[in-house]
Amino acid sequence: MTHNPFTLAFTGELAHLEPEFKGFYFKETLLRTRVALVVAMFFYAVFGILDALIAPDQKVYFWIIRYVFVIPFAMGVLVYSYYPGFKKYSQPILFLVCFCGGLGIEFMIALAQPPAVYSYYAGIIIVFITIHTFIRMQLLWASACSWSIVVCYEVIAVFVVETPTIILINNNFFFISSIVFCNLAGYSIELNARRRFYSSFLLRQEKEKVSRINQDLDLRVKERTRELLLANKQLHREINDRIQSEAARIRLEKELNKKQKLEAIGTLAGGIAHDFNNILAAVIGYTELAMGGKDLSRDGLKYMNEVLRAA
Repeated sequence: MTHNPFTLAFTGELAHLEPEFKGFYFKETLLRTRVALVVAMFFYAVFGILDALIAPDQKVYFWIIRYVFVIPFAMGVLVYSYYPGFKKYSQPILFLVCFCGGLGIEFMIALAQPPAVYSYYAGIIIVFITIHTFIRMQLLWASACSWSIVVCYEVIAVFVVETPTIILINNNFFFISSIVFCNLAGYSIELNARRRFYSSFLLRQEKEKVSRINQDLDLRVKERTRELLLANKQLHREINDRIQSEAARIRLEKELNKKQKLEAIGTLAGGIAHDFNNILAAVIGYTELAMGGKDLSRDGLKYMNEVLRAA
């Protein structure tokens, strides 16, 4: 899987998968994002109790930040997540809602008085964790959001609140450490998501390849079956023709044999008639010659007449 080691975006021959991955990642994390928004709003609202305990004088301002700006904005994002347009703008919208959550805490830091002012930075770390692990923003958007919150904190801590150096160093240490760890967690989460997507992509490709092979095989089987049917029909016709030809041959042979028998009989009859004709001709001839003789008696003449008449 070829990807940018810093942004995790697909590169090279897989660059065309990036838009498809964003759709996959959105669909995979949508429910988790909604749950994370609900949980984040709940705790953001519950922490208003701490405002009354830690900074009772500024609690009204804190509650305005919490209940008038940040939570309604997050609620609006949650409602908008059920609309189709949220898919296209989900990352910048989540960036804004998380940034507003962190910025709201920083405004509380700016309004709070020592020592309460030094307690609210922990809420920023919770925002970092929410951004990178629960909301599941993509790595670039999550990193940009986290560092933007840190930059705003630096401005407020240095120019507005005038935070002591040791506290500023301590807070920055925790901020940077938490961002690094959260970035690593977010990096691992998105990398695993990209690997799952790429595995499913390869599996889909193999299924499509198998499907194409099956379709080609079906076409070949159908074509071969059609050829076999045509061959069977042709063979059937040839067999019928052969049977008919054989029947005609047998019939002709019978007729020929019959004609040959009749011809043989006719020849035999003709030969016999000719032979008898020759014999009778001799009998008649010699009888007539005998009857013309002078020495024939009366009884002999009578017998010769009988022979001639019979012949």
